[in-house]
Amino acid sequence: THSVADLFALCEAQMKAGNDAFVAEHGLELVKSAGTATALRLVLAAAAQRQNWRLCLDLLKHNTNLFPSDKLPADLRRLQVTCEQALGLLSEAVRDAEELVHEEASTENLSLLFRVHVALGDLKRAVFPARELVHSKQTPPDMLVSLAAVMRLEDRELATKALEEAVARDVSGAASVAEATMLAAQLDLDSLMRHLVPKMVKAAETGSASVRSVGLREMIEFKRNSDEQVRTALNDWRAGKVPIHFLPRVTNVPLAAWVVLPLAHPTNSGSLSSHFPVFFRHGGRQANPPNRKISRLYVDITALHVAHELGILPLVEDTFGPLFIPPAARLSLVNQAVNAERTQTRRVAAHRAVAQLLDDKRIETWKPSESLTVPIDRQGIAVEWWQAFAEMRHRGGLLVDYWPKLLGDESTFEPTGEVLNGVTSVSTVLNSLEREARLEANVIGSARERLSSFTRSQATFPVPHRNQTLLLEANLA
Repeated sequence: THSVADLFALCEAQMKAGNDAFVAEHGLELVKSAGTATALRLVLAAAAQRQNWRLCLDLLKHNTNLFPSDKLPADLRRLQVTCEQALGLLSEAVRDAEELVHEEASTENLSLLFRVHVALGDLKRAVFPARELVHSKQTPPDMLVSLAAVMRLEDRELATKALEEAVARDVSGAASVAEATMLAAQLDLDSLMRHLVPKMVKAAETGSASVRSVGLREMIEFKRNSDEQVRTALNDWRAGKVPIHFLPRVTNVPLAAWVVLPLAHPTNSGSLSSHFPVFFRHGGRQANPPNRKISRLYVDITALHVAHELGILPLVEDTFGPLFIPPAARLSLVNQAVNAERTQTRRVAAHRAVAQLLDDKRIETWKPSESLTVPIDRQGIAVEWWQAFAEMRHRGGLLVDYWPKLLGDESTFEPTGEVLNGVTSVSTVLNSLEREARLEANVIGSARERLSSFTRSQATFPVPHRNQTLLLEANLA
């Protein structure tokens, strides 16, 4: 047997040595024997490091008597909220977090309430703590960046204000600077981009794990490896080797998209869809479960997506009453919305603008003629490019492209000789528009900044003139 002092000293030594498992294992015995707040804090620290949230919560709830007025101090109450959130007790977590903010609207309490609302998927209620954090001078810049990343889905103006405050407070750290730069681009905040891009470039030069500079060869190799991983994942999924939940990690496509895509391919009655099958793993339950009365229906994330896309979700709710969604599913929906929106805002607006120009007959869609033939894979460039070039020569127009164009895996292609007379670059078109004052200076500056990494050619391209036909691909448009 050991005395209480010996057990405490042993646990303290084990904790310092990094053996938090030992402390968590003997925690109940230590707290019960010692009966002190110091012993409780030692065991709580070990349990939290082990992510043993149930032990943490039990210790907190049953040992309030160790503190004045039987009330936990603020830091331990915040730990209690974290435990409740991790265990899926979200209603309790919201209640306790709101009580903390009501007593003291500190940065720590407000940020905790914000995280709980986000975990619950309730972005509307997250607006209050988010706004208070933006107005508080004590909120660190990295917290403001994280706040902007989430709130742009609910309140674009608030997200913009949060990002502006983060920049004003000199956001630093490679990860925060990189995320802030991406957010500024997604929110169309060109003034912030001009401030953040140089900081991100500087951070990349330090060799940070979050952002770093790479050469062209390394980028090509990265793309090749990434494509191979995606192909392997898709093949394994189609063969039934991995569930659909695995794909978003590899493809960077939200889980919801995998349900939407096949259902977006309508088929004639009685015929099979040409889209690849969607495989969901059912967790080992029986294929034909026994009949039984369902008093409460729990719905996982994939079932929710499928029911919504098939249009039967209202019917399911009418039949079984309120559906119960696991806490993780709520946060998953928020994360999917974030991922889906991450680069879509600007892209959707651009597609709409191009579509409107098509409707107004100001843009013509060109399709290669079957009679138009050119040498296959000429100089390593796809045949479609050479067909487009031939069409523009016929029309007396110019083909617009990025330069240099990647050729295969290693080298680049720059036009020379007769080809050079029939093509032009994006930057040349921008220069022409700028000279004719067809676009505002800030728009030209933003476009030139974003395209600067593509245009490295030393060639002098023909300058397009009024009423001349220009041919460019849809993404470039």
